Amino acid sequence: MTSREESTLWIDLTMLMRWHGHLTGIQRTEYNLAKRYAGKPGVKFCVFDKTRDTLLQLDFDSVEKKVSELLRHRETGKPGSPAKLMRSARRAIDRITPGIVKRGARAVTRSIPFDLLSATARVVVEENDSFLIMSADWLDLRFARFLGGLKRSHRIKVFHIVYDLLPVFHPGLFPPGVSEMFAAYMGEIFQTCDGTLAISRATKNDIVRFQKEHRLPDSPIAVIRLGEDFGAVEPRRPPASLVPGDFILCVGTVEARKNHRLVCLALKEAARVNEKLPPIVIVGRRGWLVSDLMFEIEHDDTLKSALVFLHDVNDHELAWLFENCLYSIYPSRCEGWGLPVAESLHHGKLCLASSSSSLPEIAGDLIEYFSPYDATALLSAMLKYRAAPSLLAEKEGEIRRRYRPTSWDDTFRQVDAFLEGARGPKPVDSGR
Repeated sequence: MTSREESTLWIDLTMLMRWHGHLTGIQRTEYNLAKRYAGKPGVKFCVFDKTRDTLLQLDFDSVEKKVSELLRHRETGKPGSPAKLMRSARRAIDRITPGIVKRGARAVTRSIPFDLLSATARVVVEENDSFLIMSADWLDLRFARFLGGLKRSHRIKVFHIVYDLLPVFHPGLFPPGVSEMFAAYMGEIFQTCDGTLAISRATKNDIVRFQKEHRLPDSPIAVIRLGEDFGAVEPRRPPASLVPGDFILCVGTVEARKNHRLVCLALKEAARVNEKLPPIVIVGRRGWLVSDLMFEIEHDDTLKSALVFLHDVNDHELAWLFENCLYSIYPSRCEGWGLPVAESLHHGKLCLASSSSSLPEIAGDLIEYFSPYDATALLSAMLKYRAAPSLLAEKEGEIRRRYRPTSWDDTFRQVDAFLEGARGPKPVDSGR
C-alpha cells in the first residue's frame, strides 16, 4: 500500500492539450495552475487516451509548447482549420436536433488532432494517488467512468474544478441536447469526486442544488477565485475606426446567454427617445442561438450603425480596447464567473454589469448593476455616465484605489491548500 507521503497527485490536462483556437478563461486556468504545480514534488501530469482507455504521462515542456502555439495563433488571428471547424459546428448548431448535436459534437472532438508527442508513457496508478480534473469532456462519459473504476480498484481520490452548471439550470440558453449531456457527465463525476473546487459562490450553490436534486453523495466544496493578473501586454490599436474615449466596450461570445439582445433593445429605446450613444464595440466570435438576432442587426439601420463587431481580437488589441473605452458593459444572463468584468477593473475602467449569478461577487459595490431583463435600466446607466464625465472619473478613481486583483499565485495557494487538506494528512516522520 502506498503511503500519503509517496502518493502522486496527477493533474489531468486532456482538454487543454486537445484545445485549438483562442485561449478562453478555462484554458488559462488550466495552464496557470499547471505551471505552478510543475516541479512540485509528488505532482505529475497526464492525459486520457480515449481510443485505448488509458492514461499517458505528460511532461510540462509539452504543455508550454502547446500554449505557446495557441498564443501565437491568437497573435496572428489565424487559429487554424480545427478552430474553423469548431466555429462552423457552433454556427450550424442552431438548426439541428438533439441527436445530431450529440453525434456531431463528438465527431468534431474526434477530428481535432491530439498532440501526444511526449505523452507516450502509460501512467502506473498506485493506491491512494489523487487526480485533479481541471476541465471536463462532458460530451463523453468514458473518462468519468474510467476514474470511477480506478477509485474502486486503487482507492484513488478525485477532485474536480467546476466552472458552472449553467446548461443544467438554464437549458434554454444552450442548443438542444446540451443540458442532458452535461447533466449526465456531472451526475457521473459527482459519484466519484472526493472534493470540488467551485469558481464562485453562485457555482457552489448550483453544485449543492444539483447534488440534492439527483440524490448524489455530497463532498467538500471550496470556492476559489480565479487569477486576474493578465500580464504586461503592450496595447495595440485593432483594425477598426474607433475614437479613443468615445466607444463602449462589450466583451463576450455572441450567444444567447451573453444577452446581446438586451443591448440591441437599449439602442432601439435610445433611438426612440432621441438619445445619442457612442458606438458599442462587441468583441467575440459568433456562437450559438443568435441567428435571428444577427439577421435583425444586419437588416436594422439603427443597430447596424451603432454596433461594431470585432472577431479574433488578440491580447494586445483587447488591452487597447479596454484602456481606450469610455466604460464597458456586460449584460450576461448568467455566469460561472465573468472574466470581462474583472478585465475591465484590471484596466481601471467602470463596468455596467448584469446583477445575475456570480457577477456581483467580482466587484461588489465598485460597479453599477442592472437587471439582465431590463433594457431601460441598461440605457439609463449608459446615459448617466455619458452625461457626467466627472462622475465617471470619480468611479474610475475609486476602482484604482480599492480594487485588489487576485493573482494566479493566490489562486494556486487556494487550490493547493484545499487539496492538501482533502487528500488527508501525511504520516508523521518518527525517524530520529
